[in-house]
Amino acid sequence: MSDMIRSSKHPRPRLFSRAAIFFSWFGLLAAFVHPPHGLGVPICPSQFASGISCPGCGLSRSFSCAARGMWTEAFTYNAFGPLFLGLCILIVLVSLMPRRWDASLRVLVHRRRRIISMITVMFIGGFVLHGLVRGLLQLMGDGT
Repeated sequence: MSDMIRSSKHPRPRLFSRAAIFFSWFGLLAAFVHPPHGLGVPICPSQFASGISCPGCGLSRSFSCAARGMWTEAFTYNAFGPLFLGLCILIVLVSLMPRRWDASLRVLVHRRRRIISMITVMFIGGFVLHGLVRGLLQLMGDGT
């Protein structure tokens, strides 16, 4: 059975690569270790140097709050934290699937690669746009 998986004509999707699985497990562990309301010191170089939030500012706190079910706080810190948490949970669950399902997953992802690519571009674009809007609001004095 493992020979069939290795010889599959569809490569393992990057979303479920070993690196993605490692960082997802690490992220979930960090979400439960990291205090939900931060460490008390700014860890973002952009925030520290300019006082303006980058797209990722608040992501650690948001991730940690979402992992604890504190949804309002999670979305307040960074709207993408709960989305990243959901993605990490998906990747971790896939990593726990039986190996015999791997070939089926590869075929499914390969067949849906266009829509997955569009969703990925929209997700990344939304993340960057969210950060830019938040930074502009801070520059104008309306953001926090």
